[in-house]
Amino acid sequence: MLINELHVGPGGIGVNVPLGAQLRHFPLDAANDPLDDLLIPGTAEPPAELSPAALLNARYAVVPFVGRETLLKEIHAWCDDPAPTRARLFYGPGGIGKTRLFIEACAWMRREGWRAGFLPQGVHRQQIEALVAAEHPTLVVIDYAESRPDVRDLLAPFARLRSGKCNGRLRLVLLARNAGDWWTFLQSSAAEVGILLGDHAPREIPPLVHGEPMRTEIFQDAVARFAQLLGKAVPGTTTPLDDRRYDRVLYVHMAALATVEGRPFTAQTLTGSTLDHEQRFWLSLLPHDDLLDAQLCTEQMRRAVTALTMCGGAMSRSEAADLVARATEDSDKRCVERRVQLLRRLYPGQHSNVGGSGYLGVLDPDLLGEAMVHRTLSLEGGDAGPYLERVLALAGEDALRTAFIVLGRMSEDHPTDAEPWLAHVLGSDVANRTTAAFAAAKAVGEHTAHARLGTVLARTLEREGTAEIAARLASAGVPERTVSLREVAVWVDKKRLEQLPQGSETEVLAERARLLCSLGVREGELGQREAALASTQEAVGHYRQLFKQRPVEFLPHLALSLNNLGNRQSQLGQLEPGLASIHESLDYYRWLAEQWPDAFLSTLAMSLHNLGLWQSELGQLEPARASTLEAVDHCRRLVKQQPDAHLLNLAGCLNTLGKIQNALGERDAALASAQEAVGYCRQLAEQQPDAFLPNLAICLKTLGTTQSELGQREAALTSTLEAVEHFRRLAKLRPNAFLPDLAMGLNNLGRRQGELGQTDAAVASAQEAVEHFRRLAEQQPDTFLPELALSLNNLVQRQDELGQRDAALASAQEAVGYYRQLVARRPDAFLHLLAMSLTNLAKAQNELGERRAALASAQEAMGNCRQLVARRPDAFLHLLAMSLTNLAKAQNELGQRDEALASTQEAVDILWPNYLAVPEAFERSVAVVLLNLLKQLEELGQFPAPALLQRVEFFNARLRD
Repeated sequence: MLINELHVGPGGIGVNVPLGAQLRHFPLDAANDPLDDLLIPGTAEPPAELSPAALLNARYAVVPFVGRETLLKEIHAWCDDPAPTRARLFYGPGGIGKTRLFIEACAWMRREGWRAGFLPQGVHRQQIEALVAAEHPTLVVIDYAESRPDVRDLLAPFARLRSGKCNGRLRLVLLARNAGDWWTFLQSSAAEVGILLGDHAPREIPPLVHGEPMRTEIFQDAVARFAQLLGKAVPGTTTPLDDRRYDRVLYVHMAALATVEGRPFTAQTLTGSTLDHEQRFWLSLLPHDDLLDAQLCTEQMRRAVTALTMCGGAMSRSEAADLVARATEDSDKRCVERRVQLLRRLYPGQHSNVGGSGYLGVLDPDLLGEAMVHRTLSLEGGDAGPYLERVLALAGEDALRTAFIVLGRMSEDHPTDAEPWLAHVLGSDVANRTTAAFAAAKAVGEHTAHARLGTVLARTLEREGTAEIAARLASAGVPERTVSLREVAVWVDKKRLEQLPQGSETEVLAERARLLCSLGVREGELGQREAALASTQEAVGHYRQLFKQRPVEFLPHLALSLNNLGNRQSQLGQLEPGLASIHESLDYYRWLAEQWPDAFLSTLAMSLHNLGLWQSELGQLEPARASTLEAVDHCRRLVKQQPDAHLLNLAGCLNTLGKIQNALGERDAALASAQEAVGYCRQLAEQQPDAFLPNLAICLKTLGTTQSELGQREAALTSTLEAVEHFRRLAKLRPNAFLPDLAMGLNNLGRRQGELGQTDAAVASAQEAVEHFRRLAEQQPDTFLPELALSLNNLVQRQDELGQRDAALASAQEAVGYYRQLVARRPDAFLHLLAMSLTNLAKAQNELGERRAALASAQEAMGNCRQLVARRPDAFLHLLAMSLTNLAKAQNELGQRDEALASTQEAVDILWPNYLAVPEAFERSVAVVLLNLLKQLEELGQFPAPALLQRVEFFNARLRD
């Protein structure tokens, strides 16, 4: 009988019979095949003493399994699929019920004749080879996959079978808390492994949704079971389960146990209350003589349990005694032995899915163990560092990795507390602990993108890292997409570049070019734009030299580096050189895609996407749409083949397409593109927040702008607010990388708030954006002065809406001053922005009655626009028309009616051909200038010319249609 099918015997529960003994009356599944010994059912023999933590432990299956029928059926159908070999990741936060779900799934499949169970640590490679070679249908579950250093080696036999011939059905499940850095790296670690893991997208274990009957049913069943085991009456009171913490099964079970025991609690205090009860349970098992100082006994037990949890348990009695003695600083062997014996009764080592055979285990469930570690270290106060050193003094690589994982997970909820503890553990022995910390950072994955392990690791490496450490980390593998390890990745690339020998030998040059290309990407992600450009330019130079030596081998690398170079040039406003780089890259990719479409279609799509961005920046909207649509088409084909690999690229192309369609006035099409992009990014961010939360925020920002253009102002504000919330959290952790995105998001938010009449909030958002860019510009003026000036222009409009005329004028003057500096250095990049800023200044001056100054500003803006149109009419004719409209207003205010009429007439003549070509894009602008022109003619007592009347009639007829 399975442990989750326990029933109370006819005699009920006797108060003198230990609960563990009651459970042990029921045997676990017996193995029927020698190979079955390799897999365990996931359940475990309960300890002699069932503490509150043991009652909540999924391995002991004390509470009946309830719900999840839909997910169980999905797993069953996946196993029954005729495909011979498949693998899949199932993930969810601690306490969501992953382990218990697959205990049940394995039991179901065993009842149908499958070999099914959890793969423990310590299984030899030859045993796994035999397991996968057998023709018997088999389901293998690897729990805590993100924490297992051997997971890549374990997957190799499965991956080879997936690529070859398989006579039976083999299913492999990875269980993890997240699908973050470790998952990204695992997928790219080997081609066969990537194919194995690419058949299915990671599957999140869904939360227990509030309001659905399952949450209440799980609570009621747990209450009944705990009351039965504890010999208590079922309470008549009910507990509200509407807090988000009750999304997790563990919290529902903790609430049920507390209810039965009559402990007062809230969702916020539930974990602490359970730990308090666990500590009281320790004291209830101690002999009376040991209770003379209950507080000291509790402190020493807490230190011992924390040490075991951080080190992953103890494999032998002697190891356990040594660890407990160090943790408690107790030299009395008899006292230490008594504690070890008690710990053995409470937390015995298990041959289980969470580790190999051991003498002492850890405090499970994980969330309770991590909470106990936080409690102990907090209570140690200033002595936390020495305590950690005692505990980890003899720790091996596995124990160190476990300690970093526990502290890293803890830092998600307690970043301020955990950061100095992490820094102390790592800083005590950088040379020997860095690899463990790096592996733990990938395992933790920083699921919320806000943990501290990666930050601490980067700072430590900057101070004390060596070339040897860089080589070890590079060998371990830095994930391509990550927020948490970006700084570490930059450090690794730089350190390895320093160690490369000088010379022009092909191998040395190729490695230097590769590292420079990688470094440029990493620096760009961190906002280090000038450094990123320099690294990428150097990489392109090396690849040109290598291409001359071996054209076929190095053409793909040259094309990629040119593409990256175009991106770097774009970020610094070098538009023409950037467009040239992108065109050259695209030409190479077209040729490569024709020769080897499977290998280069995705890179061709990426290059087309970049070209579309460039063309849009230069005002070439129709060509930009064509380039981006072609990129979208290629990405759709690729997503059908490998959705996990190409969905982000499709989302990025759709986001850009939406912007271009919006600029062309194709509002409905733009909205559809933006919504589809957000949908894909949300799906990706739910699976891997660390990697994809920034992409979701970017697409939400675009969606908000598109919704605003369609008049969906409430929806636009909602989308923009969500984007800003994501950027704010990201910027709190990685200001260098995400503070610019937050500031730009705040600019958008100010616009959305202004559209809804929330003028005070709009000004506050715009002012915050300005302050962020002001600080950034002080540090990196070349990079962020343009953004500061742009934000000031945005603030001018918000201040004007609130009636803050003097403040608006001051902001406009400051913006113009910055743009004059920028134009002096790079006129091609910033002259159009100076013209726009002068237009804003003229408006502000007019509002304060400074008519002559307003006219001078408007005339200067118009003159700048004429220069721009002479060089690039497609990009700047619309800007010239708007500057003429503003000039006409300034002329009219000074009584220059004829001049104002001429300016407005010219604006109409400029806009009209564009309106005929793309009506949706120019409809609003044409409406403004036509109305202005008719009003000016009326003021002058002049009748409209027949040509103007024809235009007005055509415009009105089109509006009616």
